[in-house]
Amino acid sequence: MRNSDPYEYYGEALKKVFDAISDGMFGNRDELTQLVDTIRNRNDYYLVCHDFYSYVKAQEEVKKICC
Repeated sequence: MRNSDPYEYYGEALKKVFDAISDGMFGNRDELTQLVDTIRNRNDYYLVCHDFYSYVKAQEEVKKICC
């Protein structure tokens, strides 16, 4: 990660997703929080944070076409 602050790396929108996961919205809170904490703590091996905003943009384009 190039940024010294992990929050700068994942940003506000992804922070909301991480918070929802940590709150148990998507399943087993304990297991998923461990995964999120790994990403939050600068170990984003699969570049989830890097790709997230491109994914959101692509989803917005799909919505324009389909819905």
